[in-house]
Amino acid sequence: MSSESERALIGDTLPMWNKHDLRLHLEDLGVSSGMTLLVHSSLRAFGYVIGGVETVIEVLLEAVGTQGTLVMPAFSAQLSDPGDWQDPPMPTKWLEKVRLSMPPFDSTRTATWGVGSIPEQFRSWTGVLRSNHPIDSFCAYGKNAAAIVEGHSLDFALGNNSPLARVYELNGFILLLGVGHDVNTSLHFAELRSGIRALVTIGARVQVNLNPTWIKYQDCDYDSSEFCKVGEAFEACTNITRCALVGTAHAKLIPQRQLVNFAEEYFKI
Repeated sequence: MSSESERALIGDTLPMWNKHDLRLHLEDLGVSSGMTLLVHSSLRAFGYVIGGVETVIEVLLEAVGTQGTLVMPAFSAQLSDPGDWQDPPMPTKWLEKVRLSMPPFDSTRTATWGVGSIPEQFRSWTGVLRSNHPIDSFCAYGKNAAAIVEGHSLDFALGNNSPLARVYELNGFILLLGVGHDVNTSLHFAELRSGIRALVTIGARVQVNLNPTWIKYQDCDYDSSEFCKVGEAFEACTNITRCALVGTAHAKLIPQRQLVNFAEEYFKI
């Protein structure tokens, strides 16, 4: 953290939190040893945490314990075909050069994009495993980490052969830390299961026989515009989402299987 951003955070935030504080907050929320926990997060939402991102990861690992598994998205949309970029679109005159120069996906080196500083730090944590998908990979640490990240299919990256499906099979939980359902990737799993989305072809940069190569794969045309509405409906209808503050972050602990089943039917209506 830069000195300027740290000054702003300290100036805007009372009180500060340490690992012990956050551990108690997670326990109050219902996070417990042995859980499979899929986390979406915003570090800034916590307020001032002593030790920053490392403290947050350590307390999450301690909360699930040696018999649990911590999972986070490690998406890398920066390696997608620049011809598909929309916000902003890539100038046509740059496309060929960008495609030729873009590095291929490397599960040990490729940075995350758009998922926040906690998953970015988590991906390089000692012992963390990462699935081998060039755009929609996940990272995991713990008892079931290997089972969760192995066999991640190229096609339909958030579907039945993805880490999301493995969390579903393990009766895992979703933990939203300072973020909303709009970034809840398990709802993409529900979209795919519902069969309501059109199919699209996606390009990605990978290594094939040690050579950087552009490949194509098939996936759904995902749309997260209604995710907050779906999440609100689930919470109102089921009353099983647990809510609390973790630090100053508004947090929600959600049984993933129940949410996915609910959302799958919601999308079909």
